[in-house]
Amino acid sequence: MTGPEVPLSEFSPVTAATRSLFNAAKRLSLQYWISRWKPDLVPRGDLATSQARDPEFARRRAPAIERYVIAWVVTIAVMVLTSWMVILPSPLRSIFAVVAALRIIEVFQVAVNAALFDALGKRRDEFVASRSRMITLAGINYLDFALSFSLIYSADLGRLHGADSYILTAYASFMTQLAVGYSDVYPTGWLRIVSVIQALVSLAFVLLVLGRFIASLPRMQSVFD
Repeated sequence: MTGPEVPLSEFSPVTAATRSLFNAAKRLSLQYWISRWKPDLVPRGDLATSQARDPEFARRRAPAIERYVIAWVVTIAVMVLTSWMVILPSPLRSIFAVVAALRIIEVFQVAVNAALFDALGKRRDEFVASRSRMITLAGINYLDFALSFSLIYSADLGRLHGADSYILTAYASFMTQLAVGYSDVYPTGWLRIVSVIQALVSLAFVLLVLGRFIASLPRMQSVFD
């Protein structure tokens, strides 16, 4: 039997454990907790079949998700600009870094769950309704990654070799994420681990979005037909 009634662990304990890990990561997401009282923001994998197939609900949810994503980008951007222009105490920069790290986890777990694990649920209505919307939101999330990692670099500017101002944390973040690597500004100490994580997360994110985009093509044609 290979139907949805068979537990995922029967096929692969490793896959089941990974899915449980990313499902638990939802609890670190602000969206998850807001959705407790605002159903329009319920994570994709937690949607009931009736919600997923309700056009009216979909029309409400789409702009709600977009407003949430934009609000986060604006918030992170304001934090970045504040870190550049204001002399902040180290504890506050650390708080900014923690908030940025939680946002990175949120965006990445959404990408992983949407591309890999949501389709393993009991519902069989997992399809991409709009490729252009998916790519647009992915682009915004990619920018979100770069800005969020720059906040983490800002928490310890002294370990960012060649950076004599906080503005260069954004430069270092974008160069790392784009795999350019001019080596004029580079991390040292624990920030080296952060840069490796950024490179891996951003690459995995692009691959997940690309894979989901390709997988959506035949399903979208079927839906439109």
